[in-house]
Amino acid sequence: MRTAIGIEAKYQFRGYHGNFSMLWSLVQADVSVRMCAYMGLDISEFVRHDLEEHEREIIH
Repeated sequence: MRTAIGIEAKYQFRGYHGNFSMLWSLVQADVSVRMCAYMGLDISEFVRHDLEEHEREIIH
């Protein structure tokens, strides 16, 4: 569901129930980085180098 501050979802999966929410600012940042990556543009300025390798993966 769209709200004034972001996206909210309730889910049920294999007996588990949960909630998910994402602020619009985070949605915009994530979409921008993914679009640049898909277009083959340099996204190195968006990658945190203080994280472990598996935490740095943006698109998978």
